[in-house]
Amino acid sequence: MSLIQYIKRDRSLSFSDWRYRLLHWVFGISPKTPSESPLPGFLYTHYCPLFHLTNILAILFPLIFLIKLVVGVLAMIGGFVMFVKHHVLPAVLKPIRKMLDAIAENRRKAALARMSTPEYLAMAEKEQKKKEISLLRSVYQLHDGDIDYILKHETYRFDILKDSEVREILEKIKVKEDAQAEAHKQRLLDAEARKKELAERMVFWIRFSQIFVKGLTAVVIALAILGLLYGLYAVTPLVFALVCSILVGLWDILLVVADFFMNISISGVLNFALQFFLVTVSALGLGWLLVHTAPPVFNKVSNLFSTPIEIMKQCFSATGTAICSAVDGVATFVVALYEDNCPVIKVVEEEEA
Repeated sequence: MSLIQYIKRDRSLSFSDWRYRLLHWVFGISPKTPSESPLPGFLYTHYCPLFHLTNILAILFPLIFLIKLVVGVLAMIGGFVMFVKHHVLPAVLKPIRKMLDAIAENRRKAALARMSTPEYLAMAEKEQKKKEISLLRSVYQLHDGDIDYILKHETYRFDILKDSEVREILEKIKVKEDAQAEAHKQRLLDAEARKKELAERMVFWIRFSQIFVKGLTAVVIALAILGLLYGLYAVTPLVFALVCSILVGLWDILLVVADFFMNISISGVLNFALQFFLVTVSALGLGWLLVHTAPPVFNKVSNLFSTPIEIMKQCFSATGTAICSAVDGVATFVVALYEDNCPVIKVVEEEEA
């Protein structure tokens, strides 16, 4: 696989990837699968729209964070007000309401005691009628709104309501149910329209990010090239002088060495060789003695240096991994700027990414 093929390979990304985490954080969602996300599906199937959209979101991150902070503070204030309204105030007013209800109940009982029997029966009939209307709603739901069936088989349940009243109430319930169903259908259509509008807006921002990031990258590259050219212009005389100094120094060393070999004698060479041989034999003998006569000391010294060596090994390994990841990220970023690079995304679990 070539480098370009490797960079353009299909992507296996999890929702823990920084691009998905940024995307979901900005839109305030936390789906567990792509199907649970209200965002357009192409953000979970192709890399280029995700790449370009998250680039512009990363650039606008400070502004988005500030907006979310302000909204969060306002939401906390609103939540506190609603908490006071729904929990604190009812708890404070509950004794007062109980007292007022008790007064009203006493007055009602006293009024009923003063009422004649027909008035009391009329009130009881009114209460029973309310109960039968509630029962009628349950029967309507039980038989899926079949009015003819209810009128034919279920009217025996009602003592107060007449058949004409039952039909009238059922027709009102049916009109209300139809209106609710139509409203629900309209809400679904509105939600689908909003999702389509969101997808169109995202397409606009994806294209804007693509153009903006390409332009910004071109400007950065141009500035880097100009800086490099200026650096070469400023450093070239110094490099030339340094090279010339090195060449002059090497020439002087060569002259000294040549003069040394021209003036050296045979006895001097033999004396140097003998001294070198004696030093080498002594060093080898000392090493043999250290290895065979003092292994405990040698092992302690070895263990003493093994921990720093292991730490250095881990540091070099981590540095190499970071460098490889950075090179792969830069290469992916550069190649993804081209329109023809839009690899397929496979959303996987975090441990599989």
